[in-house]
Amino acid sequence: MAANELRIHRLVQEVVRHKMDERTLRAVHAAVAVLISAVWPYVSGTDPTRNQAWRVPIAERYTPHICKLEDLFGPDMRDGKYDGTATSGYVFSSYAWYIAERGIPDQSEVFASLAQKILNKALHHGAADEERITHWLGEAHHISSLAACLTGSSDGTEHANTWLSIVHDRIMKYNDTSDRLALATAYNQMGICLVNKDQIEDAMDSFQKSLTIFRSVEDAPQFSGTFPALSLSHLFTLRGRPDEGEEVLAPVLEEHERILGEDDTSTTECGHIWRAMGNIRSGQQRYDEALQYHDRAVKNIRVTLGEKHYFTGDCFYSLAAELERKGDYKRAIENLDGAIEAFTAASHREAQGARAIWRKGCLLKKMGDDSTSIQLSQQAMALRRGLVPFDNRPVERLNDEDWTKLVIYWSR
Repeated sequence: MAANELRIHRLVQEVVRHKMDERTLRAVHAAVAVLISAVWPYVSGTDPTRNQAWRVPIAERYTPHICKLEDLFGPDMRDGKYDGTATSGYVFSSYAWYIAERGIPDQSEVFASLAQKILNKALHHGAADEERITHWLGEAHHISSLAACLTGSSDGTEHANTWLSIVHDRIMKYNDTSDRLALATAYNQMGICLVNKDQIEDAMDSFQKSLTIFRSVEDAPQFSGTFPALSLSHLFTLRGRPDEGEEVLAPVLEEHERILGEDDTSTTECGHIWRAMGNIRSGQQRYDEALQYHDRAVKNIRVTLGEKHYFTGDCFYSLAAELERKGDYKRAIENLDGAIEAFTAASHREAQGARAIWRKGCLLKKMGDDSTSIQLSQQAMALRRGLVPFDNRPVERLNDEDWTKLVIYWSR
């Protein structure tokens, strides 16, 4: 135990807590929120450097305290029995973004919705720091929109529109550079929602608008515009226009490699960029280069996100596809196993899991293992029927596109 730490047995904590009256308990809640806020590595979803690996060990250290705070006081706050404090709203909103990054969208929505309730109450009661409150309130709606897209609970547009409204109001009131960056990010999020609604042209317009706003901000932070560029490049590639995808992505790739190097493991962004460029090279039939980019993406994401994140699974899957193309079936199977393990560990990733299991079955059939291939095909079909129950086609009539179109666009 460090010299500046004080640890108290949980049983003692429970006894002391049960002896407190309601007023004292809520005063403790307010004090604990302030203490957590002082050490929490705040990075909002609008920060271009939000995906950096240095935050993870710090955030993980304080995660149990935030979860306990929500566990003890969340029910009363949701029931309207206790308003919480603006500081706890900031913490819950930022934490919601963090666990969205870590691939836990269900829990992300729990904390984001609670942050919205707390911060709306703070605004209603005329809390002093309106500027900070509205910032984190907007972020909470951002996270709710993203979580909805990841879980399929809705298309996310309601929260995205609310966030856009908050950001426009803030620009009128404060005219701060950070709000123009937030506006760009909000259009990026709206683009994600529109893809989920299969409104691809509108989505591409929204991503382009996001990118244009990012580029219009004078002295914008480095790496601004990475994510709308990634989304645009993905959509161009998926529509059979990889050269246009490269035109969008190449400046982003060059900036990251110039500043961070070609073997970066400090941010997930490099992994996303290399995987996207690998897909572009594959679309251009430049398969050796595609393989190199996918290999680099796997190395980055395994370090920055670990083996079990669904983005790691996406990178494993893409690398496996290129290895299969080259005839390196052994390594392709190894990477498909990594993908299947990651997708199985993550929630709401049934489509990616089904596709990876199906692909492994097809590959094993090529290798002469018909028995295992049949078992895997049956497993993949069971997952697929949960996603598209009215598609009664047998597995023999399905092709790669039938499995891929069920996967969220950035993971294809």
